[in-house]
Amino acid sequence: MSDIKRIGIIGAGLHGISALRRLSQNENFKIKCFERNFDLGGTWLYTDQIKEDIYGRPITSAIYHNLRTVTPGPLMEIDDYPLEKYGLPCFMTHQQVLQYLNWIVDDCDIRKLIKNILSLLYLSSIQRVKEVKPVDLASKRYKMENYICDIRHKNHLQTEEFDAVVVNCSVPKFPDVENQEEFEGLLLHSMWYRRPENFVDLKVALLGCRYTGIDLAFELSKFAKKVYLCHNWTKAPTILPDNITEKRSSFKRFTKSSVILDNDDELDVDAVIYCTGYKHEFKFLPEGIVKIGKNSDVSNFFKYIFPAEWRTLFFMGIPRQVSFFKMSDHEALFIRSVLENKAKLPNDEEMQKIIEYDGANRRITCHNQFDWDKELALIMLERSNLIHHSAFILQVYLCHKWTKAPTILPDNIIEKLSSFKRFTKSSDILENDEELDVDAVIYCTGYQHEFKFLPEGIVKIGKHCDVCNFFKYIFPAEWRTLFFMGIPRQVSFFKRSDHEALFIRSMLENKAKLPNDEEMQKIIEYDAANRRITCHNQFDWDQELSQYAGTFQPYPPVMKKVWEHYFNSWSTDFRNCKKNTYKVHGNESFSVEGQFVGTIILKRVNLNNI
Repeated sequence: MSDIKRIGIIGAGLHGISALRRLSQNENFKIKCFERNFDLGGTWLYTDQIKEDIYGRPITSAIYHNLRTVTPGPLMEIDDYPLEKYGLPCFMTHQQVLQYLNWIVDDCDIRKLIKNILSLLYLSSIQRVKEVKPVDLASKRYKMENYICDIRHKNHLQTEEFDAVVVNCSVPKFPDVENQEEFEGLLLHSMWYRRPENFVDLKVALLGCRYTGIDLAFELSKFAKKVYLCHNWTKAPTILPDNITEKRSSFKRFTKSSVILDNDDELDVDAVIYCTGYKHEFKFLPEGIVKIGKNSDVSNFFKYIFPAEWRTLFFMGIPRQVSFFKMSDHEALFIRSVLENKAKLPNDEEMQKIIEYDGANRRITCHNQFDWDKELALIMLERSNLIHHSAFILQVYLCHKWTKAPTILPDNIIEKLSSFKRFTKSSDILENDEELDVDAVIYCTGYQHEFKFLPEGIVKIGKHCDVCNFFKYIFPAEWRTLFFMGIPRQVSFFKRSDHEALFIRSMLENKAKLPNDEEMQKIIEYDAANRRITCHNQFDWDQELSQYAGTFQPYPPVMKKVWEHYFNSWSTDFRNCKKNTYKVHGNESFSVEGQFVGTIILKRVNLNNI
């Protein structure tokens, strides 16, 4: 697929913008995006109009006037565009979301790729896709027919050919309720809800108890005379105020002025709002390309992105109960990886098995969306540069021989108290005979000293691969002008390196007060047999160097306390310990400034109180 040049993208909403951004990063792709609205933004382009605008074009916005996002900021951010950079809050208004998308579009310089946006209603033209159809199975190319619509004139058709097409399209999903046409009150889908003031003193029944149903119920309860929240769950997923009546039953049928529930309760209402979500609809595609299974879900796409028979026809936003902004960006990265022939896709037989299993047994929701995200990343992993994103790793095993890890581990890291014994083609067998199915192994086993440029015998290695014949880990007794630095490794390198250098200078200036030969040999043998310099006893070693050199002071006791404080922070909260800022105040005290979950912690520590 490396020769693919022309790519058509349908829609300039979130998914279209994500695809434009990521695909335009490949200079070999010639991209055109078709948008039927007067501006970009898709569902986030708010309007008070519903269903159709004054020109008969469908309204795509599902945004109501007072909407704030329900997804926390970190999940709304698109990679490389942190909300904080733009001064945006964690939970944005729809106006702020639209501005955020526009900032990204302008920063990436992709607005020019969105064709025929209607900027002046009476002067410009718009395009609406009528049909996308494969040229033939062998060529894997697509013909796209577009309505070219000038507001003042009739439609005419234009046909273009593309090597790949990216699409997203969904429409309101309505339940099948008897006698719906008999109801004389207001009946609408949440997509067409705009303001709660329109329901003053009305009795309103909402069907559906996910984010939108809950949000509208709370908003309407301030204006409506009565609000019923109807659903099939065992209970509402949040605590409801007293003026919202919960009904754990769905709709069975309508009368002229009421709705009858499945449990035969009758609700006398003036308005009904379906908060029943959306379904995918692709009327511009040939029949059979998209197959719908249970729960109105697409059932024949590999990883919910493309059908096995058409691997250059991509769909975005198929799983709906997810963190759209993050997932949209990762879907676009996946699509680019496939088009660049870098994705590690399974063979045809294995792909079909995966599609059939997912179609029959799985539905991507807010709870398992991260598993799906990791699966996409793993397919890209071998030939992509995404491995540094920790969110992309499917499973992490931390293997060691300690009694336990020296810090608290998050839930997605599995600790194994055993070392490696042997490998198979696709797994690692531990010494306790447990087998780990893994794709990658990283040895975090430290370093050893090696001096191949020196004659054999000058450096002697003892247990733990440590040098065992150096006085104070700096020089061999027989060669007192051959100095080694950095032999103890588990220390504060920068501080220690400076004091090692001072010790060496003192030796060369003949100022160091060294023991006699016999005493020096005893010290060397004792240290080799009984001692290893680590982060915990490094300050004792520093004090010994200072005493022998006689030309510099050891580091003050406060340094040891700073280290101990840091080590304790590291052992209890590794993820956040590096957010601390340490400041030393003389030899006796230090302060710590750290930011944890938005809270500033200030602490002054006096050594006399420790």
